[in-house]
Amino acid sequence: MDAAAFLDSVWSEISAKSARTINAGVLEIEDENELDKMLLAHSTVGTGSRRNRGTGSIAGTLAAMQKDRSEVGGGELGDLRLSLSVRQASAAAFSEVSPPVASDIPGGAFGKSLLAKAMSWYVGYLASQTGEFSTATARALRVMAKRIETLDGKVRQLEPMERTSLPPIRFERHQWWVPLAKDAIGSCQGRVVHCASESGWLIQELLDEGLDVYGIDPWLDQELGDDVDRLDMRCEDIAEHFNSIEAGSLSGAVISGVAELMTVGECVSFASRLGSALAPEGTVVLHSHSRTEWDLRLGGVLADLYPSHPLKEETWVELFSSVGIECRVISGPPRDLLEEISDLDGSGAAIDRNFKLLQDKILGSPDYLVIGAKGRGMEK
Repeated sequence: MDAAAFLDSVWSEISAKSARTINAGVLEIEDENELDKMLLAHSTVGTGSRRNRGTGSIAGTLAAMQKDRSEVGGGELGDLRLSLSVRQASAAAFSEVSPPVASDIPGGAFGKSLLAKAMSWYVGYLASQTGEFSTATARALRVMAKRIETLDGKVRQLEPMERTSLPPIRFERHQWWVPLAKDAIGSCQGRVVHCASESGWLIQELLDEGLDVYGIDPWLDQELGDDVDRLDMRCEDIAEHFNSIEAGSLSGAVISGVAELMTVGECVSFASRLGSALAPEGTVVLHSHSRTEWDLRLGGVLADLYPSHPLKEETWVELFSSVGIECRVISGPPRDLLEEISDLDGSGAAIDRNFKLLQDKILGSPDYLVIGAKGRGMEK
């Protein structure tokens, strides 16, 4: 091991032990700063040349810290660089008020010493002020670094599967909820949005009924050609779109194929944005699959590991209610998964009815529709 690597290794060990000692309340911050200053003078991790290491300004240290963080890009090595850079900031908080007086010029050392003594009171006064600020800044950086490391660790534990592992959810015109959605949204007098608009078939039907409607779809198929412009369909992120439109500018919104792909946090944020975007008396129609249906579609492993899953209908009702949208829920027809048992003489009819009841109770509806109006009560 060469000398530079050895010094880096020693510094890392001392830094770790120093942190434990400070946390235990044994080592004062001033003592640690003095140790850092001595180590920085010989360490290969610095903000400048070997001659200037340990004497850089706070600004230079912060710039080096930002450069290290951006170059490494996070991870364990990034955490190490961040920790070392914060230590450099702490060490740089110490100001040396006794300048070097050595000189190769005859009489230069005497002149420097005389000038240093004459200005010592002024330099000391300035150093005491800048030292207090530097120390406070270094402590603030320590708190920020600790917070960043804590949050970074929590985020790594929550890193989900890539969303691209699932295709977008698409529907056909014959779905049971389509007539109900059209009937609920048909009374809207202003602008209506459909998310996700898919091929634009629902937009076309709403246009035929005289509504002013446009579509948003993050997975918009550009091969639709002229229909994209004719039906005013836009390939945009839905959350960003609702965040950018003016408050009260929408008369209605139809949400389908979207709710299942949102995380819990995104659902809460989306409900808030939608409540702001809707005008008074505005209508929202949201279709979603049930969690049971979602698990059946994806399978156990993918359904568990995927970052999002459908919310229960009462959860959407609560979220919309919190932003002034009163809702009612319509459950879809149950899905037949159990085979009926019947005999030619009809003696199995009672068993069939029991199987039907059991199926409805256990499996429930595969999907549901939430219909709400802003500032207006809804009949259950």
